[in-house]
Amino acid sequence: MSPSLLSPADLKQLLHHPGQRHAPLVIDVRPVRHFNRGHIPGSHHFSRALLLSSELPDQDLVVIAENDQRAGELGEALHQRGFHRQIRSLHGGLPAWVQAGQPLHQAPGAIQRPALVPLALAILASVILVLQNAPLHWLAVPWAVLFIAPRLQPPRAGRRAAITRQRPA
Repeated sequence: MSPSLLSPADLKQLLHHPGQRHAPLVIDVRPVRHFNRGHIPGSHHFSRALLLSSELPDQDLVVIAENDQRAGELGEALHQRGFHRQIRSLHGGLPAWVQAGQPLHQAPGAIQRPALVPLALAILASVILVLQNAPLHWLAVPWAVLFIAPRLQPPRAGRRAAITRQRPA
């Protein structure tokens, strides 16, 4: 029994409908690193193996997976295990949720992939400089670009205006 598909708008309505007594349990079965980078507020992370080996909840489920096929496979496995409550899946997964402009919750301390790129480039530049037998003071260049240059940018106009308003006349 494959899960029925929900649009992001339908899922939002299910999660935020004020008089609803039995809200579904939203289970995110994507890898934990993906869950930590961003997930639907109120969702819970379970690995597929843990979900299939633990006691099943007594409420309807909404499954968030990498794609619709994985959600369907999980729905089949849960049904074979004896879970007969309603299983639904977010059509298009988390990318569809984001594309619809819905909010994401990020785990504290999660590092976004774009933040790692400058760090990796600074490390690579340092290694190349060391292998080229460059003077040690040249090693400061990639690290200065990485850590100091972003702080030298002037504040945005809105922030500058807020700071000047707080100064006494």
